[in-house]
Amino acid sequence: DLHSFPTRRSSDLVVGKKAKAVEPYDGKVVELGVRPEDVHELGAPAEGKRLSEPFDAKVDVYELLGSVVMLHCDSDGSSISASVSPETTARTGSKIQLAFDLDKVHLFDKDSEQAIAH
Repeated sequence: DLHSFPTRRSSDLVVGKKAKAVEPYDGKVVELGVRPEDVHELGAPAEGKRLSEPFDAKVDVYELLGSVVMLHCDSDGSSISASVSPETTARTGSKIQLAFDLDKVHLFDKDSEQAIAH
């Protein structure tokens, strides 16, 4: 399941082959999709990952699923879910910072919903 929210800097989100695909969308709003396991709580181990700039989020739902915790969050009016360690101190109502793995993003044309880069 992808969680999407609009971004205006598509060319800042991807490198390599993906960068060429998004060139026509520079300056336009695209949808960014990222799987919950590729969204990381700031301060959690993320070695070897190329993370986005951190962004603020408020935890709407804390869901303990055994070996992971699913955090369903709101970030500036957009929903995003993060699969994090059960050692997290975040709980419902917490304000946290998240970042996503830039190598795992999927970009979509906002109007047609067609994949641009994945």
